[in-house]
Amino acid sequence: MSLLKKTLLTISAFSLIAIVACSDDDDKTPDGSTTKDSGADAAVTKDGTPDKKVATGDQKVVDQAPTPDQLVTPPAKDLQPYKLDGAYKVLYRFADPTTKGASAFNIGGGKVYVYELGGASKAGKVSVGTLVAKTGKLGTLSTVFSFTPTISGTLFAGSYVALSPKAFVAAGYTESKTFAGEIYWGDKGIKTAKKIDKAKGNFDVAFLTDTTLLINGTGLGKDTSGQGVYVYEEGKTPRRLIKDLGIASGAMVVGTQTVYAGGYFTGGNKIYGFSVAEIKNAITANKTLSASTDGDLVSSASYSDAAALGDDLVLATLDKSWKFKAVTFTPMTIAGDKVTAGNAKDMVTGSATSSVTKLGGGGKQLALYLSNGSMKEIAIIVKK
Repeated sequence: MSLLKKTLLTISAFSLIAIVACSDDDDKTPDGSTTKDSGADAAVTKDGTPDKKVATGDQKVVDQAPTPDQLVTPPAKDLQPYKLDGAYKVLYRFADPTTKGASAFNIGGGKVYVYELGGASKAGKVSVGTLVAKTGKLGTLSTVFSFTPTISGTLFAGSYVALSPKAFVAAGYTESKTFAGEIYWGDKGIKTAKKIDKAKGNFDVAFLTDTTLLINGTGLGKDTSGQGVYVYEEGKTPRRLIKDLGIASGAMVVGTQTVYAGGYFTGGNKIYGFSVAEIKNAITANKTLSASTDGDLVSSASYSDAAALGDDLVLATLDKSWKFKAVTFTPMTIAGDKVTAGNAKDMVTGSATSSVTKLGGGGKQLALYLSNGSMKEIAIIVKK
C-alpha cells in the first residue's frame, strides 16, 4: 500500500499466519527468508532453509531451519473465519507474542520476528522467537535489538522487518508530516544497532545482500531525488537506483531471481519487476534504472503489502474502498531481465470483519498478518 494511503487504514487487532509451501525437494531466507528478500548469495534461503554456503568467521547467523520431519508434528487446525485455498492446510496456530500487536513482522528459518514501535518513549524493538515443532508453540521472545528514535512528532513504523541472507535484521519508522525517517539494523546481541538516518519515507525495505539494502522511499542521505528505490551499501554514498516510480512509496520485495518495486501513481498502485542480475549490474555500474522502461509492469492492483514465493508475487489486495479483498498469488516467468506475470489467483479470502493487512516470508514460506476483531494469533500453513 502506498505511503500516501497508509494513514487511511486503522488496524484494531491482528493475527499472524505463516504459510509454508513445502515440496518434495524442501530446501523464506531470513527478508524471515531471510526473507521478504533473498540475495543470490544467501546462506539461509525467506523459506528458512539453509543454503550450502554457510556464514563464516564471527558473523552471526540469525536463522536455522527446522528439519522436514519437525514440520509435521503439531496437529492441524483450520483457518476460520478465513477461507484458505484447498492446496494448503494449517499446521501451527497459537497466540500472537506481542501485547498490542506487532507494528511489522517477518518469518524465516523456523523463527518469527516482530517489530514494536511506540509507548511513552516511542522506543523501537525487534524481537525473535523460535517455533517449537513438538509443541506447536512459539518459544519465548528475545530481543534482537532496540532503539530510541531521534526524530520527534507522530511516528509510524515501516511496513517491514527486513532480513538479510545471512545475519542481519532491519526496521524503521517515518514521521507522519515531513516523512523524515530512520532505519536501524544489526544482528542478535548487537549493543547498538547501526543507523541509517535521513531515510525519508522508508515505507518498505529489503536486503539484497548482507550489506546492501533496497529502500522504497522519497530520499536517502543527501540524495533527495523524490519517490523511487534507493540503494544503501555500507561504506558508500546512498543514491536513487530506480526512478519513475510514482508519487508515493510502495512495496519492496526481493525474490530468488527477481526484485519487485511498487509505487503509488495518480490513479492507483503499480508494481514493476526486475531481475536480481539487472539490479546488481545497475548498482555496480552506478546506473539509475527507470521503472517504466527498464522494469516490467506486473501488477496494477491496490494492495496493503507484498511478498514473494520464490519469484512469484503475492499481494494482500484491496477493493475500491481500501478494504481487504483477497491474498492473491501471481506466477511469474523470468527470461533474462524480462519478468512476465501470469494470471492472479486467490489464496486467502476473509469476511466482512476479517482482513489480511501484512505479508512476510518468501522462498517457500508466506506469512499473513490478520485482523479479525480482537483475534491475535499466529499460524503456520503447509502446502498439502
